[in-house]
Amino acid sequence: MMEIEYDPLLAAVAVVVAVMGSWTALVQVRKAGEAHASLALSVVWCLNAAAVMGGSVWAMHFSSMLSLAFPVPVSYSFTETVASLVLVVAVSGFGLLAATQRSFGPFSLPAGGMLIGLGIIGMHYLGVSAIRGCGVSFDAYSVFASALITMAAATAGLWLALKSRAPGAPLLAGLVIGATIVWVHYSGMYATAFFTDRELVAVPRVQIAQCILAYAIAMAAIAVSAAQLLMATGGPRRPGQPASRQLT
Repeated sequence: MMEIEYDPLLAAVAVVVAVMGSWTALVQVRKAGEAHASLALSVVWCLNAAAVMGGSVWAMHFSSMLSLAFPVPVSYSFTETVASLVLVVAVSGFGLLAATQRSFGPFSLPAGGMLIGLGIIGMHYLGVSAIRGCGVSFDAYSVFASALITMAAATAGLWLALKSRAPGAPLLAGLVIGATIVWVHYSGMYATAFFTDRELVAVPRVQIAQCILAYAIAMAAIAVSAAQLLMATGGPRRPGQPASRQLT
């Protein structure tokens, strides 16, 4: 089994990506769940939130993977990498719609949290499976436990975003889900075994090209989340429309 190392600065940036994206998405989810929001507007906010949350989860994961230092040269399958992004955006979208549209009555929030959690878990393990150049194996018990914890945390985040009127609830919800995303990634990587039959060689800890790509992905995700957060909290109002409540 091979030993791997992370670049600590890139790992720290990935944490910011996860929390910022989750916070922004849950502010948008609260907009979707407002009583006066029309069905069409609510769906638009949910789809937007799914793109922000799913994109941020994926960006956090991929930039963290790029910060890994393997003792052998590795690459990533383009098909599986893109599929992991599509998966988390699509499943998160269904989860957010289920929660905000009360599709399952009193079970809407747990159903939404379950879907979002499954989307995050599925994205992570599909993304890790995209590695080429070494073998990968997962611990089944760790996968199951992380899935349960992620679904519970996603449900708690949705409750804070949609039910709690406490000041700063969306930010707290974003911290809960963002921290869970980070925990899933790093605990999942700890429980993942990487192996190879090839001779180990001296490979730079983080190659310059992948370092630049990791930062570019992370910074782009943070910028998009910040722009979306501003749009959700401070967009222009129609004449006579009351100011929205502070969501942050």
